[in-house]
Amino acid sequence: MTGAPSNFFMHQYYENKPDALWKIIENEDDRGHIMTTAVSSQGSLAIDSSMDMTKVGLVDAHAYSLIAAVEVNVNLVTKEKLVLVRNPWGFREWNGDWSDSSQKWK
Repeated sequence: MTGAPSNFFMHQYYENKPDALWKIIENEDDRGHIMTTAVSSQGSLAIDSSMDMTKVGLVDAHAYSLIAAVEVNVNLVTKEKLVLVRNPWGFREWNGDWSDSSQKWK
């Protein structure tokens, strides 16, 4: 994208160690590095069809800018890891958990 050195991580390689992938994302965000993420139903056995993604507003075989990664306290014992992504197309908005209209914000 920019000609700068880059790394590539497949989510499926971190299925049994999600905290390790989160730490990579968090560290790169702290360093201000450019990050992207993508959706691919072909690349994951956990996703049965692109229909699962479209229900929450994601586009299959599409890349997104990963703007920020934060861990927030939901209550005294629960934390959530959230990423802010941007669809470069500018339309088709996320409508799952933690979306603008999500009840989880209450």
